[in-house]
Amino acid sequence: MRRSRRWSTVTLVIGAILFFVASVAGFLNANIVNGQRFAEHVNSMRQDPALASAIGTQLAAVVVDADPDLVAIQPAIEGGAATLVASTAFNGIFTSAVASFHSALTEEGSESAVLTIADLGSSAVSLLEAIAPDLAQNVPTDLDVTLAQIGGQDGPAASIIPWFQAVTALALLLPVLAIAAWVLAVMFAPDRRLAILRIGWALIAVAATLGAALAIAWVVSRLVALEPLPTAVLESAADVFGRALASRVLVTAVVGGLIVVAASAMLPQVKVHERLTAIGRQIVQRPQSQGWALVRGLALIAVGVAFVVVPSVAVAVVAVLVGLAVFLFGVAELDLVAERAREQQVAPESAGGWRWAWVFPVGAAVLAVGLLALVLVPAALPQDVPVAAVVDDPDACNGFPQLCDRRFDEVAFPASHNSMSAADQQGWYLAEQPTTMVNSLDDGIRVFLIDTWYGQATASGVVTAQRSLARAQSDFTDGRATDLTPAMKRSIDRLRGEKKLGPEQVYMCHTLCELGGTALEPQLEGLKDWMDRHPREVVTVFIQDATTPVDTAAVFEEAGLADMAYVHEPGTPWPTLREMIDSGKRLLVLMENEGGGSQYPYLHQGFDLVQDTGYTYASVDDFDCTLNRGTADSDLFMVNHWLSSFTALVSNAQKANAAEVLGERVRECQQERGQIPNFVAVNWYDQGELLQVVNELNGVG
Repeated sequence: MRRSRRWSTVTLVIGAILFFVASVAGFLNANIVNGQRFAEHVNSMRQDPALASAIGTQLAAVVVDADPDLVAIQPAIEGGAATLVASTAFNGIFTSAVASFHSALTEEGSESAVLTIADLGSSAVSLLEAIAPDLAQNVPTDLDVTLAQIGGQDGPAASIIPWFQAVTALALLLPVLAIAAWVLAVMFAPDRRLAILRIGWALIAVAATLGAALAIAWVVSRLVALEPLPTAVLESAADVFGRALASRVLVTAVVGGLIVVAASAMLPQVKVHERLTAIGRQIVQRPQSQGWALVRGLALIAVGVAFVVVPSVAVAVVAVLVGLAVFLFGVAELDLVAERAREQQVAPESAGGWRWAWVFPVGAAVLAVGLLALVLVPAALPQDVPVAAVVDDPDACNGFPQLCDRRFDEVAFPASHNSMSAADQQGWYLAEQPTTMVNSLDDGIRVFLIDTWYGQATASGVVTAQRSLARAQSDFTDGRATDLTPAMKRSIDRLRGEKKLGPEQVYMCHTLCELGGTALEPQLEGLKDWMDRHPREVVTVFIQDATTPVDTAAVFEEAGLADMAYVHEPGTPWPTLREMIDSGKRLLVLMENEGGGSQYPYLHQGFDLVQDTGYTYASVDDFDCTLNRGTADSDLFMVNHWLSSFTALVSNAQKANAAEVLGERVRECQQERGQIPNFVAVNWYDQGELLQVVNELNGVG
């Protein structure tokens, strides 16, 4: 029997060690090896105010070194750089770049970082040539080649890939080995229920060890003396990745506690609460030994000094210790509930009555702990926070009761131009909006100007389908070829060289899908879901279509929006917003090139109903109200209000969307054209005062 107990103990310890290493490997595999999750963590670090401030300070120092006269405005440069670094507008492109770079360094056969690093170098050199041509002359001519070598798989990836492969293998193998060791521990044990109890304590010990390691790493990140920028990086990494590890610690501890409670309930001789209470007394009481008393006194002095010198670290350590104590106290309380249930059972033990007495109280307690874990664990994980929330007033239409009895053509709506080119979506070059159509609905946008083309998915993006390629290249050459940078050319070449995945389908692209493409159907499904949740809203989609009405209608029907689409009879008065809402037909679809005819009447020929302004303006001084498309007696009026340069999209939007610029233009156009601007379309709708100006046009808000 002693030999069996010894072997049980040995296999139990081996299992605990294996599970500890498996937990570490699992954390690394999920948060470091996993490229997308790693990129999300790094993006969270980028938005850390302390790290963004440190980067801004470093960038400002470099700028001032290049031009010492700028020291007069160095604080402004630091603040502006920090704001730019932490901007959510770069979430999509930054996360995509980090994931691409990670892929090339960690996955065999991936060369995506060659593009990413070379692009960064190309962009940096172009910027340097623009602001400091003298310094740009010192840049090596073979910089692109050097950076490509760094990003290639003959560089650091050659040593990193084997390590990451090993971590993935360990994350899969070690948990199985740990469980196998614990199964043997139970089989070897003279008392198998007691062995299960010890496994629960082993899990708690693993959680405590991981938690202690996490706490130590966090404290070290705060105490280590480095330069400001490395210190900020270290502290931010400890916070972001520490939260991911903390969730694993919490799950492991909760599972261990559940096993301890369940096993102790079946073991009358085991009184967990008494053992934990005794340990607590030993910690609180003054030690009898002078040696231990001396150690305790010195430890208390150290804690007191830590509170004075580094209070944030001291508070964190105390919080961890208090959390551990409270968790163990909870385990002890549940064990006490089980014991009292056994003692109150009148039936003799031989009758097996006590075996069922603990089921209800312990089951209820275990359920409570489980529910607590369901609440705490997701809270410890990274959360997606919505930009805003739309609260529907049951008496309002599009947010205001005053709009309900106005005809559709008497209402102004905020519109986003090239709504699909969202900065927070992967792969979009020259993004003209901050976020997706669905997200922008929550921000108040009600009209979406989108372009549709045929595209095909590849492993890392979208390519223009063959049936659209000639037209897309022609349109791009006519309108945007001068905006094509070397980085974009490399992206196009790379994507066209990748294997096509799946059939051609309708995508939202700005001419060439290689520069950004989003499948239309998922966005329309999101629009349908949003409209279902907001039944008092009227929405318009205006499509610059390079796809057939048949294929466009098929996507609307598949998304469930065809039944919500309003059909307008030419020459008849427009319905009020209330009438559109009550009828359920509160989506207006307009086509720029080819309407749906009698087969798909809800796909209206757009410029039979709409008149607009020009849309190629170099500066805010060039804005006018001259008729462009449609006719002067068209029912609806769209003001195209953006600057045509792609080199300063955000700053141009800040100028154009300013209340004094946008407000003055729409009022001028209203007076000149004799009707309210129904669609006020802008780039980067979150810059400036679009919603304020539209509300002023409507006389609400």
